[in-house]
Amino acid sequence: MYFRTQAVLADDDGTNDSLCVPYSSFRLAQPLADQTLALYFNAMTESGTVGMDLTRVELTIAANKHKEVLEAITNAVAFSKDQFVVVGDDVTSDYLANDITAVGTIDVVAAS
Repeated sequence: MYFRTQAVLADDDGTNDSLCVPYSSFRLAQPLADQTLALYFNAMTESGTVGMDLTRVELTIAANKHKEVLEAITNAVAFSKDQFVVVGDDVTSDYLANDITAVGTIDVVAAS
């Protein structure tokens, strides 16, 4: 699963600008607001906090379309013949579902 937060290709050079993770590392999804859906994966880095850290990707979505976006992601992973699934790319405006409008932040958070 691929995510890119930057709108300009030349700016895609930081550790939190893009992320590619296997679907098997997916742990949970959480609505954060009417237009924000957070996806959590096993962390790719250690932050030094106690417990298992998670990598969080926030997607900006159409209002209250959390379920539809999760269905689109699940279907793409389950039924796509491609091994590389672009969930959201802000450079190309390529989004897995019409209800995804942008990729927000990518960061590591402490699991609670």
